[in-house]
Amino acid sequence: MNIRIPKQLHKIKYRFIPLGKNSKKPMYKNWQIDNNYTYDSYKLTNFLKLNYNYCVLTGFGKLVVLDFDNLKIWRILSKKLPRTFTVLSGSGLYHLYFSMDKTTSFKILDENKNTLIDIQGKGKQVVGANSIHPNGNIYDIYCDQDIQFFSYDELLN
Repeated sequence: MNIRIPKQLHKIKYRFIPLGKNSKKPMYKNWQIDNNYTYDSYKLTNFLKLNYNYCVLTGFGKLVVLDFDNLKIWRILSKKLPRTFTVLSGSGLYHLYFSMDKTTSFKILDENKNTLIDIQGKGKQVVGANSIHPNGNIYDIYCDQDIQFFSYDELLN
């Protein structure tokens, strides 16, 4: 069993890739299709034992992560969204993990085209809990509960 990857992600349907140490950069190319692993994969586990970071591939197993880039928006929306597994990123913002019926990725922008939220679905990834941000901060579990279902249509509204 892999203790660095949270129990909520210990499902064969989810996929992961190793990143460099204290890095957000994938170790291998073509990770969206071929070079990704289950949480208990020997190859991934060996990287994690050597303190490499990892990322969670979104879209697999209907997993979508709301990757907040604006604290004010997170404060407003977190009160309206279902309480779910959440990671405090190394940059001090939040990754909310959901199971959704659709996994299309998109961005929510403000009037100046600054990203407020990245909806990380198919073909995307987020750095996983217990990894180390390039700035030295740890990706910490903020809300240690099960991943909740949230309708994609409800997200759009």
